[in-house]
Amino acid sequence: MYDSSGDGKLDLKEFTKAMIKTGIRVNPDEIEAIYTMIDADKNGTIEIKEFLDILTGERRLDLVSLIATRR
Repeated sequence: MYDSSGDGKLDLKEFTKAMIKTGIRVNPDEIEAIYTMIDADKNGTIEIKEFLDILTGERRLDLVSLIATRR
């Protein structure tokens, strides 16, 4: 859905579009900070495993709370 290139990964541009579509109000610096946190292997893309780990796994993260604490 958000993987417009179809490579199974989200780059920063795709991730930014996904964040905007969710309706969460974040500025570009916050989006980049969240993206960097999710990209566990620091290869510049978010793979499905990294994304799922943030949502449900050991690295579970409440993005709304994270954004709220950054303001």
